[in-house]
Amino acid sequence: MSTHRQRLTVLAALYVSQAVPLGFFIVALPAILRREEPKVGGAWEWHQDYGYWYGNGCLWPSTASCLIAITRQTSANGCLQVVPGSHALGRIDHVTVGVDQTGADPERVADVLARTPTVHLELEPGAGVFFHANLLHRSDRNASSEPRLSLIDCFNTKTNDSVRAQHHPSYTPLEIRPDDCVEAAGRAQLQALRARSLHAP
Repeated sequence: MSTHRQRLTVLAALYVSQAVPLGFFIVALPAILRREEPKVGGAWEWHQDYGYWYGNGCLWPSTASCLIAITRQTSANGCLQVVPGSHALGRIDHVTVGVDQTGADPERVADVLARTPTVHLELEPGAGVFFHANLLHRSDRNASSEPRLSLIDCFNTKTNDSVRAQHHPSYTPLEIRPDDCVEAAGRAQLQALRARSLHAP
C-alpha cells in the first residue's frame, strides 16, 4: 500500500512548494499495524514523529505519515488527536514522559495547548489522514469494548537519508503502483485462501 499512486500523489501535493515528483519518496518504515485492545491499550503522549527521526539522523523534517483506519476511530476508542498548525512550531525537544514513553516537552506542550485547540480525527474504516512529521499528535486509551486497528506508513524524501547508521531502511526508489493494486492483491489472496481450503484434507 505504501506505493499506491493516490497516496504518493497526495504526498507530492503536500510538498508542492518543493516541486517534489512521485519518485522522490522512500518508505521510511515498514507498515505498522496498530491494535489497541479494548479497555487497555492505545494511550500515547503528545509527540512529533520528527522528534524520533531527528534522533535517527534525518537532518530535515521532510518526513510524513499516513494513518489508515481499519476499524472505526472515535473519541470513545481513543482516536488520533492533533494540534492543527503545530507543524509550524518546528521540532520540540523530546524527553521521557511518564514511565516509558518519549514525548514532546510537557511544559512546551502545555503552553501550546493553552493557545491552540485540539481536534479528534474520527475516521470510518478505509479513511486515512496524512500528517507532517512536526505535527503534535497523541491518542487516548481505548475505553470502548472493541479493538481499535489502524495501519501507519511513514515516508521520507530521498535527499533526507539518515547521516548515520541506524535500524531504518536507507533510500530505495519506490515502484509506483496503479490505484487498483490494493484491491487486486486482496482478491488474489482471497482466491489463494479459497483454493487452499478446497484442497485441505
